[in-house]
Formats: sequence, structure tokens, C-alpha cells
Amino acid sequence: MMDSTREHILKDHIVPYEKRLVAFLDLQGFKDDIICNYPAEAIGSLFGEFDCIKKMLEKDADDLQITIISDSIVVSVTLDKPENLLYFFDACSFFAKPRIGNLFVAIRGGIGYGDLHHKDNIVFGPALVNAYEISEGKYKSDFLRIRMSAETFKLIRELPQFGGFSMAVLFPDSEKKDYFSFNPWLFHLAVTSIPGASLEPQTIDEIILRLKEYAIWCVMNMASYRDKHDRIKIYNKYEDLFAQTVCTFQIIKDIHYSLLTETAREIVDFYSDNDKVIPFAYQLEQKLKLGNFE
Repeated sequence: MMDSTREHILKDHIVPYEKRLVAFLDLQGFKDDIICNYPAEAIGSLFGEFDCIKKMLEKDADDLQITIISDSIVVSVTLDKPENLLYFFDACSFFAKPRIGNLFVAIRGGIGYGDLHHKDNIVFGPALVNAYEISEGKYKSDFLRIRMSAETFKLIRELPQFGGFSMAVLFPDSEKKDYFSFNPWLFHLAVTSIPGASLEPQTIDEIILRLKEYAIWCVMNMASYRDKHDRIKIYNKYEDLFAQTVCTFQIIKDIHYSLLTETAREIVDFYSDNDKVIPFAYQLEQKLKLGNFE
């Protein structure tokens, strides 16, 4: 390697930390399920989609950095510009809903803020350690959520222009309110309420249809793991994920109903109604277990 090239590379990385917001996102079941049960072409398609999303998002946002490390994804931004927070959550919302073929892939994640170096595919620093610990380490949840500490939530909540937005996509994990979860399905609906927001939202019908598919996918996993005593924790994860999905439909009905088309309203009306959707989920789970779902 020429000395000038080496010097240029070193200058990019031998620098002080920046203060950055960072997400560590991890694909669940990658080693035990995806690698074992899917051909290389299907897995390659998933990561090809990730690479396309990475290039699209980084092209639109100069400060956004995305690194894909095997079955994990790291996303970070500084908070120097107001729009950076939108780009950050935009990226998280895309990566939180991956699919292999017609099936979704579960994601768990952690979000932290603090000292970080992130450029190209090199990322390290205390903020990343914090995000990892919330996702996969000593602070991880038993459920499939993208979470942040109350301190990070407070930081975002106090940013000018985004206080109300943060309340529309971040929700307390428990009554203690020591952690808050990011809801990726509500992001593109909530962002339309921000004056001057430059992001292009997904079509509302697409969001609602995919959310319906996500609810059915949750029930499919519930059917797979129910009554398996060694997999009860996995069943509980998908049961919680289904409950969170129903809650998302209820929030959409309460807050974003006026934005919906007639087709989208029919779906939201059904999946937000506990008296309808809970019996439906139970009946669907029974059909799936018997192998006669059409």
C-alpha cells in the first residue's frame, strides 16, 4: 500500500470520538433457524436487500453511517442537524422489518448515545457497547423490541421540533419507564406530522397491509412453538410481539385514522378490535397446528 493511501486511511480513523446516537440491531434465530433452514440464495437475497437499503439511506443523509456485520446492523448519526434524527429512525424502521421470501425475520435491538467512532465499516466506542448491552447483553429484554434507556429517551424528547414526534414512536416498556421501545410501523405515519419533513413516507396502504401480514406471521410462530415446553420462552416472545402489533393497530386507529384509505380502515378496524382479532388469532393458530391453513 502506498504511504499516501495509508496516511489518508489513518487520518479517517485516528480521530477523537464524536457524540452519536447509535442502534445495534440483531437478527434473531440467525444461527439456529435461518442458516439451518434457508438456502444460500434466500439468505443472500436478504442481505442484498440490506445492502440496497444501506446505499439508499446513506446517499440521502451525509452523516448517517450503517455497518452490516454478519447478522447484526449498526446505525448511527450525530444530532447536529434536526433531520438526522429522522434519518436515524427511518433506517431503524426499514431494518426492523426484514423478510426472507414471504416471511419476516425477528429483530431485537438497543439504542444508545455517547462517544462513538463510526466511519465506513469501522465502528467502536462506549455508545456501541451500551447499545449492545441493551440489545443482547446484561440489559436485554426477554421480548423482541428495539429499546433505549430513559436517559436516551429524555435526550430525544428534549430536542427542538421532535418532542411530540418522539412520543408518537417511542413507548415505555413498563410502568417503571426505565426503558422505551421504538415502534417502526408508526414511524412513516408519525413523520407526516412534522412540518418541513423531507422524508418520503411509504404509502399508507402498504404499511397497513404489511402490518397485517406481520400479525399473521406472529400467529404462525405462536402455532409453531405452543405446547413445546423447551420453547416456551420463544412462544412468549411471539405472543408479546402479536400483542404489540394489535396495540399498533389501535394507535393507528386512535391517531392516524383520518389518513387511511377505505381499504386500510377495514383492516385497521378488524385488527384493532380485541373482540374480533383475539378469537381470529386463536382459530388461525389451531388451523396452522393442524396444517390446514389456506
